[in-house]
Amino acid sequence: MEETELIQARPPDRPPIISLKYASLHNLELKGKQLLKGSDLTQANLSAADLTEAHLEGTDLSGAHLERANLSGADLGEARLSGAYLRDSDLSGATLTAPT
Repeated sequence: MEETELIQARPPDRPPIISLKYASLHNLELKGKQLLKGSDLTQANLSAADLTEAHLEGTDLSGAHLERANLSGADLGEARLSGAYLRDSDLSGATLTAPT
């Protein structure tokens, strides 16, 4: 799990070591994973990604391209979605709470 600490904010008030800002991650398959929790995915391309039941708490998805992404059952608690493109995305059963 040491690798995940490179892209996740540790501690939560500090930025991750490796930013995934603008990353091209289309068709990514991370069903049920915690890998992206608290990471910076600002304007990343996650179109058609399978993020079913993924743990995305506190993740910055501002301006991210999530077209046709499967986010069903995903935990998006306190994730930032401002300007995210969600056309045809599946958010059924997803946890959506606003950042504090």
